[in-house]
Amino acid sequence: MQEFCSSVALLFLLQIQYGVAADCNIVSVTSPSASALDVTWSSVAGSSYYVLDLRVVNSTIIPQIKLENISFTQRQVQGLRAGHVYQVTLSAFDMLFYPLCTVSKIAMTVPAGSQITSAQAISSTSVKFAWSTVTGAESYILFLVETFGSSPKEYNRTFTSSSGEVDGLTPSTSYDCYIYSSNSAGRGAKSTIKTVITLVPPPTGVKIIATGKSTARVTWEPRNKVLLYQVSVKDNGNPDKPPVLRSTSSTSMEISNLDPCSTYSVGVSSFNLYLVPGEPSAVTYNTTSIDGVTTVSVDYSCSINMVTVTWDLVSGATKYRAEAVDSTGASLNCTSNSTSCQITTRKCGENYQVRVTAISADCESVSNVTSTFETGEDRLLLSFHRLCFCTYMLF
Repeated sequence: MQEFCSSVALLFLLQIQYGVAADCNIVSVTSPSASALDVTWSSVAGSSYYVLDLRVVNSTIIPQIKLENISFTQRQVQGLRAGHVYQVTLSAFDMLFYPLCTVSKIAMTVPAGSQITSAQAISSTSVKFAWSTVTGAESYILFLVETFGSSPKEYNRTFTSSSGEVDGLTPSTSYDCYIYSSNSAGRGAKSTIKTVITLVPPPTGVKIIATGKSTARVTWEPRNKVLLYQVSVKDNGNPDKPPVLRSTSSTSMEISNLDPCSTYSVGVSSFNLYLVPGEPSAVTYNTTSIDGVTTVSVDYSCSINMVTVTWDLVSGATKYRAEAVDSTGASLNCTSNSTSCQITTRKCGENYQVRVTAISADCESVSNVTSTFETGEDRLLLSFHRLCFCTYMLF
């Protein structure tokens, strides 16, 4: 009986010794997949088994995972939430189930795999992508690898949103595309591969020659292996009006129904084998127009409340309109077939800005050149009539 008591006492003494000297240390916690953590720790002297406890940080809803009776110093914990932050707690126990030490470490699982939802070539060198977002992802790494070639080029871009564009690609080239979600723990699973082909580059040497007041001819250099081209004509003065689109297998096209005094953007694109046009080679074309006046002068007569506006002659103009605008935006105007006209003013003590528009049979041209004058002061006479009192001549 005495020997038994001595043995028990010795065990308790050893237990106390181990408890004081024991020091738990988690060496590493890594995430090999979105639902697992690999935990490795140092061996604790006197320990008989270990217990792992994993809980999602700041969550009372997601149940904890507890693994007991672990005899090794490494364990993979399965069944975790993807992209979540866990508090990993390691406890060591001796043969009498007495706790020797406890230590905790914060770790994160990698996010679940994202998938490319759309991949669309928007030019001969650019592709636009969209992908699914996943919990816990801090960024998304997109890869593009050329499908063919002895030394295929690889491109990768990192994004923090759910869509993006990749530029600087090779025209008319097939790419295998895939994406990884990523956070501080590492990358999620690789997505399914999507294949996309960049578009055909546009032709070069686009030129436009007027063939009439409302017609023109567009020409361009042929592009190798291109059988069909698209010509677009956009009226820059009417942004809400859709462009006129036409296709041809030739390297020229006649365009018609052009409005006078208008500016057009004319683009020529190359179709690929799937009849998808690439980006255009665009040029600007101006239909028949007239220049604006280059000089405007005013001579105000205070005694008759009238201003004489004079300007230079514009080639092609058949008529001119002079407009005087006051500080409120109200305007007075006069028209003339020559290079001057007169405007009678109605307000005293008012500043006017004068602008002249040249007019032809087809269009108008408003000049940026202006001139200003000021009418006389307002005075109330004894007869209770108001007149503009002339103290000086202006301009």
